[in-house]
Amino acid sequence: MILFWGQVFLTFRKIFNIKWFKGEKFQKNGFLFKGWVDYRLIADIIVLICLRIVIYNTYMDLWLPIIIYACIIGLRLAVFHPRKNELLIIAILPYAWLFEGLMVSFGLYLYINPIFLGLPGWLYLWWIFLVPFLLKEVFDRFEYLLDFHL
Repeated sequence: MILFWGQVFLTFRKIFNIKWFKGEKFQKNGFLFKGWVDYRLIADIIVLICLRIVIYNTYMDLWLPIIIYACIIGLRLAVFHPRKNELLIIAILPYAWLFEGLMVSFGLYLYINPIFLGLPGWLYLWWIFLVPFLLKEVFDRFEYLLDFHL
């Protein structure tokens, strides 16, 4: 399974470098750690922690994690509006859902309370938050390092 997820992350790195999905180049203009961390990244890390706490405590329920995930992610989107490239990344996420659905179909793992493709509803929202917002922010910082030092 690690090999599959490694391939997924490499694929997202390639997708993030396509012109439509690239967005603005990362600049070290944050306020923490010599510009590496800004308010958006801090908010995304807080959302990540909250979402993980929610799912660890509500995974047996079908609708409760979906509702809480939608509220938390909705609040994040209200505070930090998605950029155009982030919306475009969200638009291609059904491919990621299909890929994970295939892995579930092949028996690599099993989810409780699946609603479509063997995946629970909260997981679709997890992908919508994780990939275009947090994962893209982290990858942009890695790309900055690679561009700067190579």
